[in-house]
Amino acid sequence: GKLGMEIDSVFLEIGESGRQQLKYGLMLCLLKVYTPFHVHQYVFIGRPSTFYCSRGEEKLTDKCFENKVSSCTNLTFAEDTMVSEWGLVCDNNWLSKATMSALMFGFLLGALVLGDLADRIGRK
Repeated sequence: GKLGMEIDSVFLEIGESGRQQLKYGLMLCLLKVYTPFHVHQYVFIGRPSTFYCSRGEEKLTDKCFENKVSSCTNLTFAEDTMVSEWGLVCDNNWLSKATMSALMFGFLLGALVLGDLADRIGRK
C-alpha cells in the first residue's frame, strides 16, 4: 500500500541503480568470491588416502589393528592430505569430518555476531 508508493517516489527522485551502485555490488561480490573455494577445499585435502599400518612383521592396508591408530608402530600414507598429516584414520576418522563441522560452526557464529555488530556500528 502506502509504503510501495513512498519507495516509488524515492526512486523517481534519486534514480535507481547507477554506476556507483554497480561498483559497490561488484566489490561486495569480490569479497565473497573466496568462500566457495574455502568450503570446497575439503574435497581435496580431506579425502581418504590409502594407508599402511604395520606392527612388527604384520602389515595391514587401509585398516588398523583393533581399529586403533595407536596399535600401529608405523603408519604410512600413499599421498599427502590432511588425513595423512594428522593421522585421521581408524578410530580418529571422525576428526576429519569434525574439521568441516567446525568450519560451518564458525560461519554460523560469524553470521550471528557480525550481522548484529554491523547493525549496531554500521547503521547510524
